[in-house]
Amino acid sequence: SGSYTCTGWLISADTVATAGHCVHSGGSGGVWSTNVRFYPGRNGASSPFGSCTSKRLNSVSGWTNSGSELYDYGAVKLNCTVGTTTGWLGRWWTTASQVNLPIVIVGYPGDKPSSTQWGGAGRVSASETRKTRYAVDTAGGQSGAPVIQADGSGVCQGDCGIAIHAYGVSGGNNSGTRITQTVNANLQSWLDTP
Repeated sequence: SGSYTCTGWLISADTVATAGHCVHSGGSGGVWSTNVRFYPGRNGASSPFGSCTSKRLNSVSGWTNSGSELYDYGAVKLNCTVGTTTGWLGRWWTTASQVNLPIVIVGYPGDKPSSTQWGGAGRVSASETRKTRYAVDTAGGQSGAPVIQADGSGVCQGDCGIAIHAYGVSGGNNSGTRITQTVNANLQSWLDTP
């Protein structure tokens, strides 16, 4: 019901992972986003790779029917293959504890100049079954940003997304939807669907 900014990250040439609330408002009374546009690598007024619109939005019933923060993730299938030019970020899941893993979160916070990318680094402070928690500073607009394991030790042979940033908490740990085996399978399914 209005314009807003989120962050997303390419997981293939034409698929963007993001927070569920960036594609659907959540819960059974929620609505799907419209007029979605993706600007890879945007920097203020500069869009070095142009922009793409969406041809399909995806999320799971735990978000679209129940509005549960534990299932706040989704994906955007683009009408272009800009990732063949830009590349994309790997992702991985594990059931092991993530506590103390070094992380970086990069996105487009609304408290900074419009459409400028910012990042912060820290460590995972709490590892839950469906959530990854951290004290890295974030702001509105960064929802959907990758929580990147930033030590190069992930199974994708480099830095990988291990969660999708979704919530900031005043005075507490911000959190992302952890990439579990199921989350990863859903992302892969959305990526594989033309």
